[in-house]
Amino acid sequence: MKKLWPVAIMILFNIFCGRQKCTSVVKETRAEKAGILAWHEKNGRNGQKAVWGPTIRDTVKTLIKPYTPGDSDFGLLLNTSGCTIPDFTKSLMFIDAVNAKKRCQNRIVFVEKVHENNIKFRIARKKKTGEFSCCYKFASRSTARGREDDDITFTQCKVFADGDIVTLETEALVVNCIQQLNGKTIFTYEDSYLIFKKVERPKTVEQKWNVLVFGLDTMSRARAYYSLPKTVELLAEEDWLDYHGYNKVHDKSFRNLMALLSGIPQSSLQQYSHNVEKCQDSMIWTKYKEAGYVTAFVADCAHAHVINSNSNRYSKPPTDHYTKYFYHTGEYYSGNILCVQSRPGARHMFNYMGDFVEAYRNDNFFGFFWSMTYTHDDGSIPGLIDEKLTRIFRRIRRSGSYNNTFIFFFSDHGIGYGEMRLHKDAYYQDRLPMLFIWTPPDFQDQHWEQFLNLTTNQYRLTTPYDLHETLLDIIKLPNSCPECKNSLFNEIPENRTCSDTGMDEKWCACHNMIDARNDPAGNKTVDLMLSFLHTKAMSVKTANCTRCSKVRLNSVLRIHSYKHQGRTFYVTALLLKPDDVAFEAVIEKSGDDFKIASEIERITSYDPTAYCVVNKADKPYCVCRKRVKCKKKKGTRR
Repeated sequence: MKKLWPVAIMILFNIFCGRQKCTSVVKETRAEKAGILAWHEKNGRNGQKAVWGPTIRDTVKTLIKPYTPGDSDFGLLLNTSGCTIPDFTKSLMFIDAVNAKKRCQNRIVFVEKVHENNIKFRIARKKKTGEFSCCYKFASRSTARGREDDDITFTQCKVFADGDIVTLETEALVVNCIQQLNGKTIFTYEDSYLIFKKVERPKTVEQKWNVLVFGLDTMSRARAYYSLPKTVELLAEEDWLDYHGYNKVHDKSFRNLMALLSGIPQSSLQQYSHNVEKCQDSMIWTKYKEAGYVTAFVADCAHAHVINSNSNRYSKPPTDHYTKYFYHTGEYYSGNILCVQSRPGARHMFNYMGDFVEAYRNDNFFGFFWSMTYTHDDGSIPGLIDEKLTRIFRRIRRSGSYNNTFIFFFSDHGIGYGEMRLHKDAYYQDRLPMLFIWTPPDFQDQHWEQFLNLTTNQYRLTTPYDLHETLLDIIKLPNSCPECKNSLFNEIPENRTCSDTGMDEKWCACHNMIDARNDPAGNKTVDLMLSFLHTKAMSVKTANCTRCSKVRLNSVLRIHSYKHQGRTFYVTALLLKPDDVAFEAVIEKSGDDFKIASEIERITSYDPTAYCVVNKADKPYCVCRKRVKCKKKKGTRR
């Protein structure tokens, strides 16, 4: 990665269809109505939930990459008086899923925008035998109370032919086609299209800086260098800022993203985990909308909306552009790829993001785009989108948006569970997500002091809360928690510690851990963990005729220790049986006493083993088993 100090020195040195009306050409002959419309009336969907495939759990291969960043300081990734992080990347082990080499279905009907509000159909399938006919319908969010984020509604399906032009009603379109011979349907086709539709907002007199926040789930800085080499190389060539000490503040995506998006302290976030609408006024996109910006919240699959997934839903769209309903039109897995009909969900999102940036490049926009389908699950292979990411960044540059747009390319955390998490160095990897920032050249010239601080802060301890304050600073709003956060436009203190940021000690990466397997005190942490996990498992509520197994020690994976403010902490990881489940804990030693510093973290997946658990929060602590000689009683719980 190119160093940016020369840039800072140079800065200091130099201080001194036109709007034509398109016609809809739609023919509905009697024969066509008897074909596609009759089929659609019987087989077409008027609304459905997302189809979510199983997580890919295929054979994995272990890959070790001896990556040594040229900017490490004597083996340290970060070296300040307040935070020291070893350069763990030299021996870090990553695990890639096996590429199933499958694709989404072939596309035979193409849709082209011929005007801001008009689209043109092109049918690529050649007619052979029988009658081939198609109809289209627009999808929108459900109007059923409480189901707005989960279901969709459709307009009436209308017949179209190759070359027809129709008016774009919503941003989600579904096409159905059939081929019939002698009254029998011999071929069916369905496809979905996410089509950007610009919204009209009053023009603001003052042109402000645009903001694009683009995130990849579960992408540590180390993993980005490993899995996305072409993307990282492009960012280096373009002189993006690369933050070495960007530290997560919690284990969960919701908590880390809400820190960035709302600035609400971790101690207060739990109350919003099932009602995110209650804090809509605190969300950063609301602040930008009030400042006159066009806003967007877009993800690459229905459940990638981690802010409002599961029981946490929006009854009204939170932003001007909000596309969650589109992904309910037909998600399915094809090998490692989550498809929405004939295109990967991420490809739909990337194209939409490019259209969004291009459409509003001369207006004021704020866009939050979140992708997880190539990076989050066991079967994910981030490398499959490496080239695609370089193309979307180059597209944004060609549009001219680099001149007036801040771009924050970031993640919520690193890999938190699975085989690679068993390794000691993955402790750091999990806590240090990637953060790259593009700063507009005009901003660098006009605000050289702030840019110099941005540059300096690449080598300081930072958190998602700092990023939130930075986003507020761009539109000149007051800090929401000045005592525990800093805008990156201000120099972060060189002696800043994790305690200064307000984060829980458990998530802090500022420790140089030493092996403590031969430390008698360290071995006592094993008994403490086993006792806690056994008690916890016995208290978990499970479905009728099931129970949690009593866990037993299989092996001690690792024990390490570090000193912090005169206290000793142990980081202990155990592999337990049955089912080879692994846990990690941070345990504080005070005199002869030991206490678990924070919640024990499960570092292997709990999805296959926790099927019987009633309360989701208890899933990490249970390995489910069926009770012998038990009669099921409807509605009962253990």
